[in-house]
Amino acid sequence: MVCLLMNNDYPINEENMPEIIAKCGLLCNECEAYVATINDDHDEIARMAKEAAEKFGMQINPDDIYCEGCTTTSGRLSSYCLNSCEVRKCAVEKKVDNCAHCDDYSCEIIDNFIEQGLQIPEFQEKTFNAKQRLDHLHGNL
Repeated sequence: MVCLLMNNDYPINEENMPEIIAKCGLLCNECEAYVATINDDHDEIARMAKEAAEKFGMQINPDDIYCEGCTTTSGRLSSYCLNSCEVRKCAVEKKVDNCAHCDDYSCEIIDNFIEQGLQIPEFQEKTFNAKQRLDHLHGNL
């Protein structure tokens, strides 16, 4: 898949898309919402909203899915990242790039997030990798 990153004139594909580490350690560039937003793929965003309704019984407006990554300071954020994500909220309040940079790492907020992610089969691998990534970053500070 080829996409254009905002403010860049060259195509980026999934193999060379820059790694963006979210506050929780997940990689924004591996997130369907992020990739669809960067590609300005309205059909994919609509598909994700429909899938959320069918799979999880959630009524999500497609406009609530657009996201330029939780590290953005001026871009679009999904409604979850903006309003519901306790990890992001805490990291923003503490002014840290991600949880690994926090003096309180590892805390109850990130531990609960990781624990919840590990309970969802389709998120287990990414959640496990996020925890490993944060541990590695924290250990190298």
